[in-house]
Order: sequence, then C-alpha cells, then structure tokens
Amino acid sequence: MNKFLKPRVNYTNEGALKLGMFIMVGFVIGDIWFGELPDTTVMMVALFFYAWRRDIAFAHDEKIGQAIGREANDLALRIIIATLVIAFFVSFFVDTMSYPLESFVYFTLAFVFGLKGIGLWFFMPETTVETELN
Repeated sequence: MNKFLKPRVNYTNEGALKLGMFIMVGFVIGDIWFGELPDTTVMMVALFFYAWRRDIAFAHDEKIGQAIGREANDLALRIIIATLVIAFFVSFFVDTMSYPLESFVYFTLAFVFGLKGIGLWFFMPETTVETELN
C-alpha cells in the first residue's frame, strides 16, 4: 500500500465522538455567524453529546451503564415535566409563536438529548472518570 494512503491517525470511538462534537459546535457558531437559526445543528450537537456520554457510560460495565442510564432518564424526565408545567403557565401570556413548528421540534429534541447527556455525565462514578481521562 502506498505510504500516502495509509491512515496516519487511529481514532477510537470516543475520539471520533469528541471530534464530531467539536465539528457540530463549529457548525452552530457558523450558523449564528451567518444569521441563520441553528435548529438542526443544535439538535445534532445534543445527539453527539448524548452518544459520546452513553459510549463512556457503557464502556466499562453493562450493569453500571444501565444504572447510570436509569438515573439519567429519571433526572431528564423530572426536568422535562417541570419544564412542561412552567411552559403551560407561560403559554397563557403568549399570543403567538414566532418560530416554525419544525424548529420547535428540533429544539425540543436538542433539549431532551442534552438533558440525557448531562445526566449521563453527572451520574458517572468517580472511578470511571479517572480511567476516562487516561
């Protein structure tokens, strides 16, 4: 094989997800810079973040990953229910929505995936965090 065609860097799954996360953050900054609504890119950033943290949670042990996932889901569900109650009362004072429904759906998915990713990060045991950084 030609030496120029050989891969120079070997990416792990975690490294690829980190790279994708930073690329998506760059796309969000680019969308804002050019004056567009970054609905799809924000959702993709949240999805990459959730996939990255889920991969780290399940990398060490299946039972620990499932326990962390349950805790993250409980936290996300509680925050989503509180947000829906607050939005219900705020909706009495708002006449119309100025965003299209498609953007609203994308931002809602970004909120849910972001909450689940933050929950996976928050409930990670200390012993796995040390091995993650090494």
